[in-house]
Amino acid sequence: MSGIPVSAGPLSRLPVAYRIRRAVRADRSSIVRLSVQAHGTIDGAGAGVIFDRGDPADWTVVEDADGAIVSTCALLSHRLRLGCVVLPVGRLEYVATAPPHRRNGLIRSQFRIHHRASARRGDLATFVSGIPYFYRRFGYGYAMDYPSLHSLDAVLAATGSPRSAWSVRELRRPDLDVVRRLHESATANADIAEVRDDRTWEDQVHGETPYAQTFLVAERAGRIGGYARLAATDDSEFVLAQATALDADCFGAILAHAEAVSGSQEVLVAGSPCPVVGPILARLPQAHLHLPLYGRIADPLRLLERLRPELDRRLQHARSAPPDDGLDISLYATGLRLHFAGRRIEAIEATSANEYPAPQEVAISPDNLPALVFGRFDPTELARRVDDVQLGRHADLMGILFPRLCNAVFGDL
Repeated sequence: MSGIPVSAGPLSRLPVAYRIRRAVRADRSSIVRLSVQAHGTIDGAGAGVIFDRGDPADWTVVEDADGAIVSTCALLSHRLRLGCVVLPVGRLEYVATAPPHRRNGLIRSQFRIHHRASARRGDLATFVSGIPYFYRRFGYGYAMDYPSLHSLDAVLAATGSPRSAWSVRELRRPDLDVVRRLHESATANADIAEVRDDRTWEDQVHGETPYAQTFLVAERAGRIGGYARLAATDDSEFVLAQATALDADCFGAILAHAEAVSGSQEVLVAGSPCPVVGPILARLPQAHLHLPLYGRIADPLRLLERLRPELDRRLQHARSAPPDDGLDISLYATGLRLHFAGRRIEAIEATSANEYPAPQEVAISPDNLPALVFGRFDPTELARRVDDVQLGRHADLMGILFPRLCNAVFGDL
């Protein structure tokens, strides 16, 4: 890709011109250096691992007038299962700009390129995490909460000492098939989870990583009954994530092992969709809060069309059939109309702008559509929180179509 000139924005303090281009292999060291500066040693070094696994053209870089790389960003590819539907989605990651070059529109310009690439390859949503409020300026809204994080001491107090002979060790390659089945069984309880292929599993468990991490398995009488990922962070702590166990004693053995190997460092235990682990953690106070994951839906019509099988499945549980005259949803600058045939959606069409919806009509501001579709809040709660979200006379129907959802994307998105 040839360089794309970007003029400095109104907040620019530097009399320089910039050039945006796709990355090449030779850019690796500059990208890693920027990422370490922006994200810390461990997370920043992860940029090099991800760069090596993929195509350099998935990254953009910005050069200053001297040819030095001063900003970068990557577009990664994921697949999410939302209910009974699999969605191709993008993830913007390793967003970094050297401090003297910030506030010149460099990230905004790279996002435009990545948004176009994301649309071309068929992504139905794009996600990013990071700075509070910042990405809202680029059309993003908070879409999903990360799982809760709990103090290991509090979790150990809640579970007590294991009463059966589960032993814990590091995962070995022959264990992967069993661990994968445990993971898939646990995430089947979540409404949203990443779909991992063979390479994703191989990269995550056996691939090169900058993280000081260990995958643990718990076994008894030669049978594996639980696993978890224990990883160090740049904040001098460990996070125990993806914990899955067949029973509370199995989970307790994993916790005891994490305590033993972490020494004096703090350990945080991440929430899990596992039916054994999840309820234990749900009763405990949170020790740390993540910012929610941002989401952007560029084409709501395409996304809802893909979600029609899941929306139809939800309609089967409604107390009454949806209205014969359909459902209009104003997105203010645009809109959607859902046509029903009994308890299924017959068609979805785009409609014109309705910037002044009547009180009895449904209206969702575009930056809050990700929270609705990906179930961060149920519609009634979203309407209470946000002034430009209203449900009108269709609150019950919206609650059926867009309920609050449980997600299991920690460590995946």
